[in-house]
Amino acid sequence: MQNLHRIYLTPQAGADVEKIAEYYNDLDPEQREAFLYDFYSCLGLLDDFPKLFQEEYRHVRGALLSAFPYKVLYSLYKEKVIVFSIFHTSQKPKK
Repeated sequence: MQNLHRIYLTPQAGADVEKIAEYYNDLDPEQREAFLYDFYSCLGLLDDFPKLFQEEYRHVRGALLSAFPYKVLYSLYKEKVIVFSIFHTSQKPKK
């Protein structure tokens, strides 16, 4: 796993991850672990290649998880990646 020294989660993003992980844990604890692995792998990718994903709305970028239907919304600020939200792709994100 990468060092993730440039990744910052807002309180909302942290709450999103906890809620999603709890949902999968209720279904099957292995699914929870798989979700968290997918999420942290995505953060590692953002740490290595922060500009990999295009801007979708006013400097906000979106990265899809590879195995789960969630998108990570983030912005770049100087040398930091600020994660704002993680949402199910069937939902419409709040702007």
